[in-house]
Amino acid sequence: MISETSNQTSNLAAVVSSRRPLFKSLGEAWLAGGAHAFGVWNQGQLLAQWPANVIQPSADIVAPIRVGGKMVGELRVAGCSGPAIEARLNAEAQLVAQLVSLESELEGMTAELIELQDQQLALYELTQSTRNHLDLDQTLHSLSREAARLVKAEGALLALSLSDKQPLCVQYPDTLLNRDDVADVYPWLQRRERELVLNSSQGNFKLPRSVRSLLLIPIGIRDSYRAGLFLINKQDGIFNAPDVKLARAIADQAGAQIENVLLYQETLEQARLRTELNLAAQIQLQLLPQRIPRIPGLDLSARSRPALQVGGDFYDLIQQPGQPFVFAVGDVSGKGMSAALLMAMSRTVIRSRANSLATRSPDEIMARVNEDLYDDFTEVSMFATAFIGQYHQSREELVHVNAGHSPVIYCRAGEQPQLLEADGTAIGVLPISLAENHALPFGPGDLLIAATDGFSEARNPADELFGYDRLLQLAAELHEKSAQHISEALFAAVDRFGAGHPQDDDQTLVVVKGVAA
Repeated sequence: MISETSNQTSNLAAVVSSRRPLFKSLGEAWLAGGAHAFGVWNQGQLLAQWPANVIQPSADIVAPIRVGGKMVGELRVAGCSGPAIEARLNAEAQLVAQLVSLESELEGMTAELIELQDQQLALYELTQSTRNHLDLDQTLHSLSREAARLVKAEGALLALSLSDKQPLCVQYPDTLLNRDDVADVYPWLQRRERELVLNSSQGNFKLPRSVRSLLLIPIGIRDSYRAGLFLINKQDGIFNAPDVKLARAIADQAGAQIENVLLYQETLEQARLRTELNLAAQIQLQLLPQRIPRIPGLDLSARSRPALQVGGDFYDLIQQPGQPFVFAVGDVSGKGMSAALLMAMSRTVIRSRANSLATRSPDEIMARVNEDLYDDFTEVSMFATAFIGQYHQSREELVHVNAGHSPVIYCRAGEQPQLLEADGTAIGVLPISLAENHALPFGPGDLLIAATDGFSEARNPADELFGYDRLLQLAAELHEKSAQHISEALFAAVDRFGAGHPQDDDQTLVVVKGVAA
């Protein structure tokens, strides 16, 4: 007796053979995305591979193909890795498993229901006609055409409702019903969860002029009746019980096929979004300074860690020959892609103004930045806090301006650290900047920590904030250490405090330490 697992294993080989164009498309997509090889395996045996003319390299990612909880094969990819790649391969393995399961169901139905050979043959033909379609519109057109042919109707209409969008209606032939007739019959589906047979107008249901008879079968999509199959005008008279039974089986098959296509498209979309986010994260990191400049009299460290793949925090370290060193830290309201776009704008405008202004005093830079960005921030109802510092080595002084930014900690050598309060509103709140210059003595041993609120507002599992006091205490304990050591210790302290709690906000830090020139 052949076991169920063995039968499903043979079905995998059959699926690979019969759906060769589909697997070829998947393989070519992986190769185009940078993979070295893509293959389908079964118990150590290679069923198919792209490219076909090379020796299969060692796989970097393997995704099991499971049907009914049992592994019947696996997909292997070599040459690329990562969470997004793994998620994509697992999704495709699920799709293959569904195809194998579908193949098993068709074989079982054929073996067990010999007396219903015509119905089984119809379902098989329907599956064959749609098996290689991964596009929703193509799938619906193929299903409507085959349903009309198998039930011997003059035409068919498939209606699918996705979320709150306008229902998608596909009919065969294309001229079967006009737009008004489609609008008349579709609401019937929304009021019913059972089939409807009309061989003439009756009760509340008046058939359109071009329709002599109609058979409606609701289609279950993801546990709700979101689609329906309308069979229109039986060729040899009226729709009867065998027609309803056959149409119901076709509708069940159509529902499974539509679900497969929706799942595949959603998986591809998710993989595309992950790829785009990963690329955006790489680009954002490249926008930040790639090296720490050497500034006489200063020891510097800077780091940014977004809460999501991209974030709204930024920092910049601006060194120009013959000009004082300028640094900036900022935090755009919100998180994610919108904050990341405004972060890039803010950082670019600050750098541009710092490089173009002759005097480059922090308050002038901030005033011009606010002027440049005010309209854009107002349009999207967002803002950005920012701290700009300027170091004058000759007089051991640090001049700074603060537009609503916190926390910023200043610690003189041998003294206790203190928070520097903001005296201006955030960028984008008012059409003019109210922030003014403030000068601080800054010689060897002095320390300034400009962070974003991702530190002070970090939470632990008990929903307790890290707070300013802990930051001040750490600054007092660490002020004699190097800037790099202080930066690493602050990030480590926040991680220990969070104890596994997800990072709620972006965390960015610039540490400026005075040293002997």
